[in-house]
Amino acid sequence: MPTPTPRPSASGPFLPGLELARRFYTEAVRPLLADAAPGIPYGLKTLVPLRKNLTWYPHDTWLRVLATHWQAIADEEAFVGRCGEVGDELGSAVVTASLTRTLMRLCLLMNRRYPPYAKWLGTAFTRTPEGAHLTPVLAAALTAPDWHTRETHLTTAYETLATLHNQLRLTDRVNPTTRPYHSRPFRVLRADRFAEALLSRATAPENDKIPRAEII
Repeated sequence: MPTPTPRPSASGPFLPGLELARRFYTEAVRPLLADAAPGIPYGLKTLVPLRKNLTWYPHDTWLRVLATHWQAIADEEAFVGRCGEVGDELGSAVVTASLTRTLMRLCLLMNRRYPPYAKWLGTAFTRTPEGAHLTPVLAAALTAPDWHTRETHLTTAYETLATLHNQLRLTDRVNPTTRPYHSRPFRVLRADRFAEALLSRATAPENDKIPRAEII
């Protein structure tokens, strides 16, 4: 099988060195690992320990990846309503699509499954324990005609995954209910609370700050 050639991300400038290596792993190697057959042919048994190490993230890395996704939600969750408030329903729908993708990936990660690339993301998500409940909820958010309806469906998804977070017991319990966005007429989860809780349990020095870079 030919080795995939790493390419710069379409969403940003080409970044050499360690950034390129990180993207090559997340965009090429990790999906292949997720799709690989569970058995290893005889003769390759020396790869078993390596494969075992790659089965899932180290614990601190998992916490950081989860925190990155929660922070991505926190950065955008109010924009569904803020766009709609000024009459930008298209912008509101675009933000909803972005949040939906992040929520689907987060759900997979909390179930200890590597999110696949875009072609298979929906299929993988529907196979999670939460998929049967959340698939129609997120589909309704994506097809909603106005921001109020989008927000209603998204809050259901937020609270479902917030409850799942508490069930994992990775952190102390975080209140899973949505609340007003300051004095504005929007409902948000304040997902940054989950990011902060996760990073408070991480021990690696690089996890001291809440990540705001692109989702990995």
